[in-house]
Amino acid sequence: MSDRIAALWKRVFGDPDEYIHAFYRSFDNRGNVFCAAERPDGIHITSGPPPEDGEIVGLVNRVPLRLILGDKIYQGYYIYAGCVDPSRRGRGIYRDLMQAAERNTPFTVLIPADKDLFDMYRRLGYTETQDTPFPFDTAKERLGDINTGPFDGDYDELYRLYLMAQGDRFIKDKGFFVFTVSEFAARGKIFYITDTHGSRRGYMIYSENPGEVKNSIKVYDICCPCFKVSDIIDLNKTEIVTPKSMIRGIAESPALNMFGEY
Repeated sequence: MSDRIAALWKRVFGDPDEYIHAFYRSFDNRGNVFCAAERPDGIHITSGPPPEDGEIVGLVNRVPLRLILGDKIYQGYYIYAGCVDPSRRGRGIYRDLMQAAERNTPFTVLIPADKDLFDMYRRLGYTETQDTPFPFDTAKERLGDINTGPFDGDYDELYRLYLMAQGDRFIKDKGFFVFTVSEFAARGKIFYITDTHGSRRGYMIYSENPGEVKNSIKVYDICCPCFKVSDIIDLNKTEIVTPKSMIRGIAESPALNMFGEY
């Protein structure tokens, strides 16, 4: 990935180089990275390798994402880390980048990084998806009597369990799935859900809440076909801290959970 693209990302979001390069290794980014390059004759939008000349002032990444609705499967994209250099905003650059990324796609979906961005995305044609219960805060004891086992770093097994989820849903490719969960895995915040014989039936991803909320955790995802979230968590007694996703191109869609939070 171009150092100039990484430099813009780092300047806007502040992420370390390791995170940025891990992201670009996690999916097939050929034709899925859209750049705005400023040249003397204006702004040029390109996909693929950025032009050799011109300053990179805008960026939109799209990650392949499948959507299952009943017996139909749609191939679309998740918009990730879209940005424009602060000194170049207000000139329609981000709108042009988004239009380029959306061209000839059944749908694109995203999670606004800030609540103040919802109006901007509505103007670009996006609507909110259904609510999702994730992430939510809950006391550890409310997890009930489920059997658990430590995550052993087997991402093949974790992805297999992820694909076992039922119903209408978005499905990430394996590389991007591993990218989204690897930070939690590195901190030991994933465990398997097992049956009474120790066989793996699902997983949970969580983090411990800091500060004054003792024995409270934030649950980012539970995947287990044997039960519904409501079977082990009383959602009426938890604090829902849901980030809404937004979609363009398909009116009816399930909620998207990318382990994000406000």
